[in-house]
Amino acid sequence: MVTALAPSSGAPGDSVTITGGGFLSADGTILVRFGGVVAPTRCPEPSTCVATVPAAAPAATGTAGGVPAGTVPVTVTTTAGTSNALAFRYG
Repeated sequence: MVTALAPSSGAPGDSVTITGGGFLSADGTILVRFGGVVAPTRCPEPSTCVATVPAAAPAATGTAGGVPAGTVPVTVTTTAGTSNALAFRYG
């Protein structure tokens, strides 16, 4: 379960801390998606992951100064399934 994103808005390349629980996977695979796009991620503990905002997510619409703009869902997927989504705003 995802309980918070910090920050909840930003630009590609920014780091976002995802807090919640159950960030463990039987095979070690943990995928964080921004609007369906997998982001580079490290999870130093079962309740915290840090993801790098990907260059663009399909659900982000328009641009602001050449950077994707719009709101996309962020989810965490492990072997146990996919979490609830929280909103992240590009721009």
